[in-house]
Amino acid sequence: MDFIGDLFSFDKMVAPSIIKPLYWILMILIVLWSALTFIDGFFWFATDVTFWQGIRYMVFAVINVAIMVPLLRIGAESALALFEVREKLKGGDSQQVS
Repeated sequence: MDFIGDLFSFDKMVAPSIIKPLYWILMILIVLWSALTFIDGFFWFATDVTFWQGIRYMVFAVINVAIMVPLLRIGAESALALFEVREKLKGGDSQQVS
């Protein structure tokens, strides 16, 4: 795939090829951010002064992963489905009349 050529020619859609790597990058960022929030909450939890604040941070981190990861997956699949519908309606580039 000549990505740079496709980027400037507008003969082929490049967004479907960008969606999957973007999905994985965002997935890693969500998990890392939630892990750091959980660890931060654990240290707040361990100080006894802000016990409930630490509990809130840890619960928020778990809920964040449980909600954001499926929403990200649904969004990525929806975007890919839209491009697939477009290709089906267009007739697809692979079906050429000889």
